[in-house]
Amino acid sequence: MKHIYTALTIVVFLMFTAVTFGQGIVNTKHNLSVNGPNTLQGAQAEICVYCHTPHGGERTIADDTGPLWNRAYTPGSFTVYESYTLDTTPSAPPTSVSKACLSCHDGTLGLNQLRNLPGAGSGTPPANATDIRVDGTGATNNMALIGTDLRDDHPVSVTYRDALSFGTGDVVGTNSHQAGFRADVTLASGRVVVQNGGVTLPLYGAAAATAQVECGSCHDPHEERSLTGTANPSVYFLRIPNDDSDLCVTCHLK
Repeated sequence: MKHIYTALTIVVFLMFTAVTFGQGIVNTKHNLSVNGPNTLQGAQAEICVYCHTPHGGERTIADDTGPLWNRAYTPGSFTVYESYTLDTTPSAPPTSVSKACLSCHDGTLGLNQLRNLPGAGSGTPPANATDIRVDGTGATNNMALIGTDLRDDHPVSVTYRDALSFGTGDVVGTNSHQAGFRADVTLASGRVVVQNGGVTLPLYGAAAATAQVECGSCHDPHEERSLTGTANPSVYFLRIPNDDSDLCVTCHLK
């Protein structure tokens, strides 16, 4: 009887673990599979395949730092953010993980344009002209469609330490990084981040002097924790809820 109870305990634990920790991307808007919960769907039943492949990934998509990227993508021309308050110049086209994100969100490439289809080896994706894109058919006011004009979006692919701003961290009226932005921190692992209290946001780069703000600094594409419990729990994929502008003030001193 003791062995039966032990076995039942293990089964219940595994079931609890699967339900509690196995959700991940499955119930989010980044589940683009044909069996997924969204109206925007690709042709494949697998979920991860729309971004990743275990072999033969596209290295250049994220400047040789990409996570086994599966998009058959050649970045086009982007108009990057500009403002008289911005004292640094974003890369054009964007770099690193931002370029990976834009391989869907710029709206120029169909969802099924993959390097490798599921199964044995590479496949032949459908013609892009007939494929569904992130804006969908008849979509209006679709914030998922970032497009190629990035002037209305937070700057990405900018070196964090190069940014200057009038802020609260230095003498009033001083235009400097110290005045407007929190100092970066290099963790023991070598990862460069920005921290404020219990919030940690990643920067991307091999060294603090060149680490950049990218899409992934604010967004985690695999998690819906940013708006858990609300009507649209996975809309923004923010790394933390932005209540009281907590996300913004992790970097900005205002």
